[in-house]
Amino acid sequence: MSSLSRRLLPLLCALALTGCASSPAPSAPTIPASLRQPCPPLTPPADGTGAAVLRTMLEWAALYRECAARVEGWRVASPPP
Repeated sequence: MSSLSRRLLPLLCALALTGCASSPAPSAPTIPASLRQPCPPLTPPADGTGAAVLRTMLEWAALYRECAARVEGWRVASPPP
C-alpha cells in the first residue's frame, strides 16, 4: 500500500462515518395564540319561535365558520409528521 493511500484511508473512513451521523430532532412548532382558543359554547334559542331558532342557527353557523377557519389554519400550518 502506498504512503498516499495510507494517509487517505483514515480520511475516507471518517468522511464515510459522518454521513451516518444523526441530526437533532426537529422541535415542535409553536402554536399561535389564536389557534389555542377553544371554540365558543353554543347558546340555545331564546324561545321556541321560528324567528328565534333561525337567528340562533345563523349565529351557530357563523361561530362554526370562525372556529373551523382557525382549526384549518393550524392544520395547514403544521403538516403531518
